[in-house]
Amino acid sequence: MPVGHTSIDQPLGAAATTRALVIGDCMLDRDDQGEARRLSPEAPVPVVSVARRAASPGGAANVAAGLSALGVTTTLAGLVGNDDGGRELLDLVRLAGVEPRIAVGRACTVTKTRILAAGRHQLLRLDEDGDREVREAGSDALLAPNFEAVAALECRRPTILDCVLRPRDGKFHTDLRLREVLFASGNK
Repeated sequence: MPVGHTSIDQPLGAAATTRALVIGDCMLDRDDQGEARRLSPEAPVPVVSVARRAASPGGAANVAAGLSALGVTTTLAGLVGNDDGGRELLDLVRLAGVEPRIAVGRACTVTKTRILAAGRHQLLRLDEDGDREVREAGSDALLAPNFEAVAALECRRPTILDCVLRPRDGKFHTDLRLREVLFASGNK
């Protein structure tokens, strides 16, 4: 093996002993796929005959599910609506091996539905935006409703939480300041 290169087993092995807290927008991604063989008589748009429906975690929930798939013990803090989409998203997150610490809000769960033809051509996306005010307030507002529960779970033994990820500028970043706040809360 060339000097400076490591085996893929080393980083993946380290993932098994890592704990992460992901904070952010919890979204439900849906894909409705089918064939478009005709145009609608009401408007010049394709009519898609849906043959397959799929749902998956989106946004912060997708990041958490990805970390869990790598073997990282992952907790997700965020917000969903008290609706079918929220319940479906919580089921998907649990199925992915993620521990949800989710607040349930009054608005609908953020849901992105893509309409696909021929398996890969996106024709349309439908967005249900949920509680825009809470999302625009940022991830601190997402964590606030369940801060004590997350702190109690994650900081009982502060050394077990290795990273805190939350969104900034459309990407997820490690948040060392929030990690220290959580550690301080857990040590009280």
